[in-house]
Amino acid sequence: MTYTKHIKIWWQAIRFHFTFPTFLPVLLGTLNAILETGKWNKWSLCAVLFATVCHHIGLNLADDYYDYCHGADLLKDGERNAYAGGSGVLTTGILTPSAVHMGAMICYAVTIIIGLILTYFHGWIILALGIFGVFSSFYYTAPPLRFAYRGLGEIAIWLNFGPVLVLGSYYVQAHTISLSAILLSILMGTLIFCLIMANEIPDKETDEASGKRTLVVRLGKKSGLLGVIIGIALIFGILVIAIKKDIWPMILTVAFLALPIGYFGIKTLAKTMNTNKIHGNEFIVGFCNILGILLVSAFSYVLFRIGNYVPAYIILGTLIMLYIPIVFAKSPG
Repeated sequence: MTYTKHIKIWWQAIRFHFTFPTFLPVLLGTLNAILETGKWNKWSLCAVLFATVCHHIGLNLADDYYDYCHGADLLKDGERNAYAGGSGVLTTGILTPSAVHMGAMICYAVTIIIGLILTYFHGWIILALGIFGVFSSFYYTAPPLRFAYRGLGEIAIWLNFGPVLVLGSYYVQAHTISLSAILLSILMGTLIFCLIMANEIPDKETDEASGKRTLVVRLGKKSGLLGVIIGIALIFGILVIAIKKDIWPMILTVAFLALPIGYFGIKTLAKTMNTNKIHGNEFIVGFCNILGILLVSAFSYVLFRIGNYVPAYIILGTLIMLYIPIVFAKSPG
């Protein structure tokens, strides 16, 4: 097998196109801290960003491995969904389970090492958030806890991609927590909750057959779709209240530009969720991406307006670099 082929296979396995729920909250938490406190440590941002993205890749690999072991993600021919059903490297035999498991363990080891370094410089709060994040993500599908199989997966996702990532990245810069950061963490946690609920709808049958008790399995596809609708309503409700109370700047209303994509995703899911070719969840994925990009851009614009150019340029540049492989690299998953 050629070197290029190896790269393509592992690219499919790590599902880098699904790491945006990690790096968007980190960038937003950092921007919020800089805007409120004026404090800025680019090396801490780099460490947090590298550790959390590596952690997410480890989660993707571990999730693939344990779902495969439990019999989930076994979609039939013609049922493949780019944002659901796992990466496909195990179900198609492209990689061995031991290789995927080893990849996950390496990612978790790197995450822990960087987390301990960040704890040394920023204190026990980072250690506490890190322990919770690693523990809950690994046992999301790993035995004996298997949170996703016991109906606790969505709670773990909301906490990790909201409060843990946003407040952690905010604290690393500011060494404090603000109301703005708390609201932003709730918004981001809810955004990723909508994402996971939309992606659970195509997986309902295989998840149910394997004993994976997701919210969609327990409550049904219609309830899952309703969860997405309520989540999106909550997101924009937070935006309106925070802007009206002058907690966030008016420029953040630009986030409403993402709303039509969310609406189209909901409408498409509603039409197809009882067919064998469910789609619409890809539009919810797009909605989450666009909303996050708009928020990062809006916060960066405020930094430009007050003359704090360096962090704004660096964070926008980082955002672009992270999206380049997502947008332009072909992902078979």
